[in-house]
Amino acid sequence: MSRAPLHILLIEDNAEDCADMRQMLLQTCRRRYAFSEARLGAAGVRLVLEPEHGPVDCVLLDYGLPDMNALEVLAALNQDNDMPPCPVVVITGALIDEGQRLLAAGAQDYIAKRWVSAEGLTRAIENAIDRFALQRERKRIEQALIIAKAEAESANQAKSEFLLRMSHELRSPLNVILGFTQLIENGTPVPTPGQQNSIKQVLHAGWYLLDLINEVLELSTIESGNMRLSMQTVCISELMDDCHAMIQTQAQERGLVLAFGHIEKPCLVNADPMRTKQVLLNLLSNAVKYNRDAGSIDVRCSATPGQGVRVSVQDTGQGLSAEQLTQLFEPFNRLGQESGTTAGTGVGLVVSKRLVELMGGRIGVESTVGVGSIFWFELHVAPLVMNADETALHSAL
Repeated sequence: MSRAPLHILLIEDNAEDCADMRQMLLQTCRRRYAFSEARLGAAGVRLVLEPEHGPVDCVLLDYGLPDMNALEVLAALNQDNDMPPCPVVVITGALIDEGQRLLAAGAQDYIAKRWVSAEGLTRAIENAIDRFALQRERKRIEQALIIAKAEAESANQAKSEFLLRMSHELRSPLNVILGFTQLIENGTPVPTPGQQNSIKQVLHAGWYLLDLINEVLELSTIESGNMRLSMQTVCISELMDDCHAMIQTQAQERGLVLAFGHIEKPCLVNADPMRTKQVLLNLLSNAVKYNRDAGSIDVRCSATPGQGVRVSVQDTGQGLSAEQLTQLFEPFNRLGQESGTTAGTGVGLVVSKRLVELMGGRIGVESTVGVGSIFWFELHVAPLVMNADETALHSAL
């Protein structure tokens, strides 16, 4: 079955040049052609946008026309897009320095009349048609990706709002259940040993569920864009001292050696103090829970290249494999610990990552199986704030 002829539009004010290009294309006998002609740029634009003889497969455009030049014709063809509706090859009467501008304006190629041959002209048209098809397919895919991304973001927003509402709705009755269970635990008459065991199980499950709801609520708040931070200058050494006191008892219960490195300088960062403490406590809590008995935890603060401060928490736990590291910051993924005795929700690290990123920092981990892990986060150094005396001295200098 023979292929349909290619419809070539010649926008050229010189009739002899039009005839020459027709003849060159016909003599190759590679394809059948149907031709249309326009002597002015405006007429050529109209024939492309409102074709009288079917869609145009390729335009051969003279660079200099009586009413428009090639750049102006291309601009008219684009119609606020970044490419015309069909491939365009610009034919120049002389050497010009407009090559890159023509390509940027939407032309597929440009060739000089004085050097054009039948083979060269035919190949230029075929290549222009092929490249144009590839560009159009790429744009179609890009548009599809943009739409898919928008739909995914909308779905994610809807999910976050749903979890936000559900977490609020679940937390209230759960607090009531926990409250009444505590009343029973401390009530009169005193529960029997069997009842006390049941009460403890209810309270343990209830507190775990409340922790899970709170963490889901916080993650949903972050992902919905409703998290509000109070960014200010935070002294890392003071924050580490607070966290040391809060985690010390848990570490002692496991027989862990807890060491906080000495910080000679204040290490001031730009962060939300409450959220920064939350991140560090989460890393410390994980280091306690997933450490080996009688192991150690080493907490350090150090400067990083590029005006940053890194806080690292090193443990002597089992360590993480390369596969586990790729899944570490997935919500509710406990990396195989679901069947273990260690309590956890698989949300804390995800929340910590989001919080650090909201504060303009980053978080990461280095781990070796059988040796342990180093979890760390980095925040930006706070800008230096001078007091009134220092400001006056600086101004005088």
